[in-house]
Amino acid sequence: MKNLKQYLNYGFEIYNENGGQIDKIYGPGEIGFWLLNPDESPMFAAIIPAPYEKAIIHRDKNLFNKIIRIPLDEKGNEMKSGKEEMVLFNAKNEQDAKELAQESGCDYMYWSEWDPARVMVIIDVKSKEEWHKSNYETYYFDE
Repeated sequence: MKNLKQYLNYGFEIYNENGGQIDKIYGPGEIGFWLLNPDESPMFAAIIPAPYEKAIIHRDKNLFNKIIRIPLDEKGNEMKSGKEEMVLFNAKNEQDAKELAQESGCDYMYWSEWDPARVMVIIDVKSKEEWHKSNYETYYFDE
């Protein structure tokens, strides 16, 4: 697996099914408000670096939100170019998310769960081990 650190310096905009912005994650060490609300956000969520239309053919459309990944410069400022459409997948568990990422042609994903607080890490989807037992890069960890 490539160096997962290369996927750290990004922010995210999360959208609902009507195209309205639900939340914004401004960069590493930040998680926004929506994912921090256990009553509103999924228990297990994966941001998969695949276009929405490509990912939803593999699962129920209601399990997805559109995401825009925004590259950040070395000072954490948003860059105008390089934005990418991705999906946030409301997964049953980490293995379910890894399978979808592989079906979508991806070799990494951003994984988020309550453990017992919200955490988001970047993981290799080909690893058979749970994220905390394998190679991962921390994007957000609530201490």
